[in-house]
Amino acid sequence: MSKESIVYWAPPYEVAALKNTAENMVTNNLVKTRLILDKILDNINSGDKVGVKVHVGEAYNTRYLRHDYVHEVVDFIKSKGGIPTLIETQGNGMNVKHLNISENYSIRLGCRKTATEHKKTAYLHGYNESLIGAPLKFIDGENGIDGKIIKIDGIHLKDVSVAAGLFDFDKLVIVSHFKGHPQAGFGGALKNLGIGCTTKRNKFRAHFDGDLKVNPKKCDISKCNQECVQACPVGAIKIVNEIAVIDPSTCIGCFGCKEKCPVRKAIKSAA
Repeated sequence: MSKESIVYWAPPYEVAALKNTAENMVTNNLVKTRLILDKILDNINSGDKVGVKVHVGEAYNTRYLRHDYVHEVVDFIKSKGGIPTLIETQGNGMNVKHLNISENYSIRLGCRKTATEHKKTAYLHGYNESLIGAPLKFIDGENGIDGKIIKIDGIHLKDVSVAAGLFDFDKLVIVSHFKGHPQAGFGGALKNLGIGCTTKRNKFRAHFDGDLKVNPKKCDISKCNQECVQACPVGAIKIVNEIAVIDPSTCIGCFGCKEKCPVRKAIKSAA
């Protein structure tokens, strides 16, 4: 494989009115995907465990990558003797949000926060083994906190919490869709790899400048049942002098405490 990145451009149209001949079907996007794979996946060897990094999309979102394209990737890896597994990690947060649309209709948002809920959304969007041909594995565990700390020499970060399951694979194939971001940025292959293969600890550090903190003027344990302490999966919160205190050296920024706290603005994060 070339050490330099190569971008392959393909015409963005399909000619549906043409006859289904081999010559005409090269305009089909799935066929073009397979032809491109012949050029870029030349380093897959027989017996290689290949992680196929995907983003299955959020619940009630229709702008995710169609599973048809991922099937082409999986099928190609198999043709080379590789053993493909779809891999994904959890998003920030710990709890699903229930939103009432009308009296008799409600929806559930934020369904990528745990493997149990994430898998339901993945299957709804066609990301299951019966359709794609490879199993789906959440490489950061049920709650998105299973990681391995890797030291780096970055400008802002000196270590990264990489999803623990990533180290089970010999090769990685990143399958991404191009998307906009609310903070005026764009996401693609680099985001799918650099953010999508880390735990919640690093997702938080990449999105926020600072730590989760308790506002001592708002925190009042007489108005709650210490839900923040119970919600924290790493035991980073303790009650000191009747006020919750978050240990920044232990906190992973999962937002579990903030989501469960019944007192508005008692827990805040930096922008």
